[in-house]
Amino acid sequence: MNVICRRILLNSYLPQCRFYVRSPIIGVLGHVDHGKTTLIDSLRSTDNVSQEAGGITQQNSIFQHTIKEDNFKFTIVDTPGHAAFSKMRVTGTVLTDVAILVVDAAEGVKPQTRECIQLLKDNDVPIVVAFNKIDLPKSNVDLCHEMLFEEGVETEQIGGNTPSVPISALLGTNVPQLMQTVKSVTDTLDLEVVTQGVMEGVIFDIKPDKRKQIVTTLLVRKGCISKGDTIVTDTHTSNVRELLSIEGGRLTVGMPGMPVKMLGPQQFSGNLAMGSTIYSIPKAKRISKKKENVALISKLQNRILDIVKEEKIYKSLPHGKKKVSFMICTDSKSTLEILHQMLDIETDEVVVSVFSSSIKFLTAEQIKIAETIDAQIILFNVMALEFETTALVHHFDIIYHLAAAINSCYRR
Repeated sequence: MNVICRRILLNSYLPQCRFYVRSPIIGVLGHVDHGKTTLIDSLRSTDNVSQEAGGITQQNSIFQHTIKEDNFKFTIVDTPGHAAFSKMRVTGTVLTDVAILVVDAAEGVKPQTRECIQLLKDNDVPIVVAFNKIDLPKSNVDLCHEMLFEEGVETEQIGGNTPSVPISALLGTNVPQLMQTVKSVTDTLDLEVVTQGVMEGVIFDIKPDKRKQIVTTLLVRKGCISKGDTIVTDTHTSNVRELLSIEGGRLTVGMPGMPVKMLGPQQFSGNLAMGSTIYSIPKAKRISKKKENVALISKLQNRILDIVKEEKIYKSLPHGKKKVSFMICTDSKSTLEILHQMLDIETDEVVVSVFSSSIKFLTAEQIKIAETIDAQIILFNVMALEFETTALVHHFDIIYHLAAAINSCYRR
C-alpha cells in the first residue's frame, strides 16, 4: 500500500490524527573487535556531543546522528552483538529499520558476523555493509565480498542488491558516504506514523542519576510524550516529571523515532528492562476523561503483561532445529486437549511438544523431571505450584492470551 492510500485509509478511521515522518532507526552490528564501537564513536564525535546537563551520563545505547548537509536525522541503536533484536522479535516487531553490518576488511566474516546475518535475514531487515579498517595493510575488500556471498549476502559490487561502503572508522574515511548510503535505503521506507493518542515506547536503560532519581531512556515508537503525561508500566502509573533530550537538555515533546530521557517513573517491577514496552497517556486526556483512563490504564497494563509472558516463553533459537518441551497443567480435560493441539508445532527452526500433562496439580516428581530435561511448565487456570522449581513457569487464565504467546514465539 502506498503512502497516499495508507493516509486516506487511516484518515477514514482517525480523522483528527496528525501524521509525522519519524527518524529512521539504524542498528549497528558486527563481530567483536571489527570496529563497531569505533564507528559509533566516530558518529558521536561528528555531532560534537558535549557533556550533558543534570548529572546524566553521556554513555547511552541509543543516540541521534545528523547529516548536516540535508539536516537529516537518524536514530542509532548501538546493539551489544544482537541483543536488542532477540527481544523485539518476541512481539513480531523489529525495532531497526536498516542495519549497518560492520565487517573487518582484514579478517572478513567471523562467527558473530554469521549470527548477525542470520538474524537480519530472519527479520527482513535491510543491510548496508561497512567494510571497516581499510587503512590496514592486510585489508582485502574483494575477499570480503566473496565471503559474504557464501553467507547469502550479495553486495552490489558483485551484482547483488546489498549496498556496501569501504571505511576506516578510526580515521573517519568514507563514514559520511556510509551514512548517505544508509539514507538512500531509508528513503524507500514508509516511516509515516500517527502522533496523537497513547505513546508506545521501548525502554533502553533505567538507572539513577547523581540525585538518585530514576532516569529512563526510551525510544518513542508511536504517539508523542511530554512532561506531565501519565506513564503506564505493568504494575505502576506515574507522571513524567521531566523530559530530556538524549543529550540531557530539556525537551518539550518527544516525537516518534526519537530517543528521550525522562525522570520517572520511580517504581518499576522486575519484569521491565531493556527492550520492554512502556506506554504514556497524554496529560490533556488524563485530566478530561478520568473514568475512561482507568479502563485504558488497565488495558495497557494487561498488554504489557502479555508481552512479558511472550518474552519469557520465547528463547533465541540457534542455527538448526531446536526441541522445546512443555509440561502442562490445566483445570479440565477439554482444556488439556486444546493445549496439546496448540503445542503440536514444527517449523524450520523448532519442534515444540508436550512431554507430560495433568489436571489440577503437578507432583513433585513431575516437576523434578521438567527440571532435568529443561522443560517449561504452563499452568492454565490452576493454582501456583506448591513446590519451588528452577524450571521456567508460565501462568495463564485466558486461552487467547496463551494462544497469542505461542503463536508469537513459535509460529513464524
